[in-house]
Amino acid sequence: MKNSVFAAIAVLALASCATTGKDAIEQPESSASGVLGQWSIESINVNDTTIIVPKEISPDEPRTISFEADSSFNIQTNCNLMGGQYVVNADSITMSNMFSTRMMCPDMSVEESLSVILPQVNTYSVANDSTILLNTNNANQYVTLRKLAE
Repeated sequence: MKNSVFAAIAVLALASCATTGKDAIEQPESSASGVLGQWSIESINVNDTTIIVPKEISPDEPRTISFEADSSFNIQTNCNLMGGQYVVNADSITMSNMFSTRMMCPDMSVEESLSVILPQVNTYSVANDSTILLNTNNANQYVTLRKLAE
């Protein structure tokens, strides 16, 4: 009798610790909630002396990056479209499988800088409720994003 009570308690304890398949799928999405949505690209810090501020075509068309719930990201620059996949785990973020259209533009500095910096991004930090920084290992190399109203 003692052994069966102990076995029942052990089974209940293990069952209470297990996660369902649904919980396991939702976990990564909830950890990415800090970056989900559409963000204006405010500046790209290439190094301690070079900062690129993307030009807006008009105030209602800012240069943007959108982080989607399916772990994809999409970028609209002044000329080209870019995108790829991202993974968030706590405050770490990796961006990979990047692609870009290849239209020649009068100023390619935004596209060139993002294509170099984004694959090196490894963490993000929240500067305030509406601003995040995509950081690399180089403290002088990061991208500043501002949350756009939904």
